[in-house]
Amino acid sequence: MPSEIEYAWTAGLFDGDGCITLARTGRAFGRPVIAVDTTDPEIHEELRRLHGGSIVAKRKTQDHHRQAWSWRIYGADQILTLLTRVLPYMHCQV
Repeated sequence: MPSEIEYAWTAGLFDGDGCITLARTGRAFGRPVIAVDTTDPEIHEELRRLHGGSIVAKRKTQDHHRQAWSWRIYGADQILTLLTRVLPYMHCQV
């Protein structure tokens, strides 16, 4: 279980580099997802250790760009649980 400091750290990352969106699926409606994208894979490993989820390598659009990574959590229940814990620490509140 993450500590309050770890939830605050997660909130800071989410505030700066995260989003809530609907992922494309074969269904008529998208699947809810939280994503945090950066070029530092260690950040994503820590997020996965703390909160679960998955890490995806993003496609490079230019050879001179650094490799970017995306940490993702899918599903309304997991998303609501995480948001409930990090919301008090977020600057951009929903």
